[in-house]
Amino acid sequence: DGGAGDKNDWAVSDGFQLWRHPASGDLLGTKLTSTAAQFAQVNHVWAGVDHGATAAGFSNNTALGRLVLDGASSTLFVFSGATSNNALYADYIELRNNATNINSSVFQIDPTITIYFANANLPVGKLNNALGGRFRWVPSYAGVASTTNLNIAPGVMQAFNSALLQSADYDSDRDGIVNRFDPTPVFTSYQVDLTVTVSAVPALVSSLSWVAPAGATNQVEYMDILSPGGWRPLTNFVQSATGRTSISDTPSGSGPRFYRVRVESMFP
Repeated sequence: DGGAGDKNDWAVSDGFQLWRHPASGDLLGTKLTSTAAQFAQVNHVWAGVDHGATAAGFSNNTALGRLVLDGASSTLFVFSGATSNNALYADYIELRNNATNINSSVFQIDPTITIYFANANLPVGKLNNALGGRFRWVPSYAGVASTTNLNIAPGVMQAFNSALLQSADYDSDRDGIVNRFDPTPVFTSYQVDLTVTVSAVPALVSSLSWVAPAGATNQVEYMDILSPGGWRPLTNFVQSATGRTSISDTPSGSGPRFYRVRVESMFP
């Protein structure tokens, strides 16, 4: 597998097993279809490392481009980890026929493994956290099968998870409009609109003001001499409501002071 642009197409009818995690590499150019005949039980083992519901799980972790599970009636798909804590990451999951019934009579997923996905042919809200959290959505990852472009500023396009932007269940920027109907569904750096004003009377005071969505973590940092790794924390807090917020700082000394604000808005 040379990357997401490859067109590998594998099909199995008796499950698949990856017992040992390779040192590096992924299968993002591979479509792996597991078919279960009527009354059959098919077993699957995977050795991917569990990084949680983060984009990091799709890098050097034998992540799949597409995972297709196709079951006839009265079939059982069994998944387990090669060790005590594994994961299978798939850019896109497609469930066909009886496999669309997300319940314990069709899937048996051992606590040793979690299946993470960026997009699916079922509504992600239905599949996410199904079977006691054994299926988990990763909205921060945008791969070949799960990406769309959003115009975030004039002439500026950025890739986002397509299921996230098309969701009628999530309001990512916390503005009261669900993503599907929101022309600006995701909060971006272009919306921060940081301003800094300085007053010298009666004492030197820097006033910082910026915009952040509700629930976002705001981190304000500063440095007096520009140098790599020289940022120092000034304050951090969680935004209570969407809108503009501000803080003040009283620098010591007469030299310059540089600021940066980091707004971390959690998906979805």
